[in-house]
Amino acid sequence: MVLRLTASLLLCLGAALQAQAPTTPEPPSSFEFGAVTQGTLVTHVFVLRNPAAAPLRILGVNLSPGLRISGFPAQVGPEQRIDLAVSFSTSGMRGPYSGELRLRLDDPGRPEAVFTLAGMVVPAIEFRPHAAFFVTGDRQTPAHASIEIVNHQDAPLRITRLEYPRERFDARLESVEEGRRYRLSIALRTDTTAGVRRDVIQLHSDDGRVLRVAANTRLRERVYTFPAEVDLGTIPHSLLDDDGGGPPAQTLMVYQVGGGDFQARFTTDVKGLAIATERGPNGDRWQATVTLERSAAAAGPIEGHIVIETNDPEFPRLVVPVKGSVLERQAGPRK
Repeated sequence: MVLRLTASLLLCLGAALQAQAPTTPEPPSSFEFGAVTQGTLVTHVFVLRNPAAAPLRILGVNLSPGLRISGFPAQVGPEQRIDLAVSFSTSGMRGPYSGELRLRLDDPGRPEAVFTLAGMVVPAIEFRPHAAFFVTGDRQTPAHASIEIVNHQDAPLRITRLEYPRERFDARLESVEEGRRYRLSIALRTDTTAGVRRDVIQLHSDDGRVLRVAANTRLRERVYTFPAEVDLGTIPHSLLDDDGGGPPAQTLMVYQVGGGDFQARFTTDVKGLAIATERGPNGDRWQATVTLERSAAAAGPIEGHIVIETNDPEFPRLVVPVKGSVLERQAGPRK
């Protein structure tokens, strides 16, 4: 009886000791490198462990774009581990990044080992939201826009001079945080030439660098159309059949800035083009719904104009180009 109790106690004690024995934690399979400046080389060492009593062979390696791995043995010995030194070149990269290292293994219970590396790559000089302006204004309403310039480098950025077309817009640079953050603003001039222009603002720094920001501007006259032309696109002939549903309609708007009794009459020289018009509730605009009539449409190019006659003494007549094409009818299968 005493021997039996002693054996039971020994079994319990052994189980307790086994439960308290330290276990080797599994090495992490992911690495978050946070936010780094573009051009930084990110490095990290992953660990591949083989807990089995037999060797573990590596059959193949797959890497996401941007990742590199240094040499490593073709197999991991029993109950051994190897280091996998991975590097990530951030040159040419921008924004969030997530890459994978995949190892194909000869272990049926674990055919793959996957390691992930993720983070954010920010440019040395960042333009928020973009290195470009998109500004639309008219003769009566000045149009403004701003972007922010953020320096992520260790050395301060000092912008000493702006170069831009002063006849098109006015530009101003403000220091938000000396050497680190700037606010660049432009105001489209109301006395400049109407239409669309693409310019470049050059920002000269004290170290000789020139930063460039695109300036896309549009100045509208007091009376204008949107869009500037009607593009009917390429219309399959099947849409002109009785059961084809008809070609899609296009919308043409004409505006009078500040108007209240704006009048407009629409005519066209395009054969088969139907125009339905509706005046806006505030009296400052008209909407034209433009469709191609099935009965009058023929295969080939569509070219012509929509003429808008208005009661505005400065803009009594607007001409809007119309373009498109109707495809030839497809021949049916031979019987």
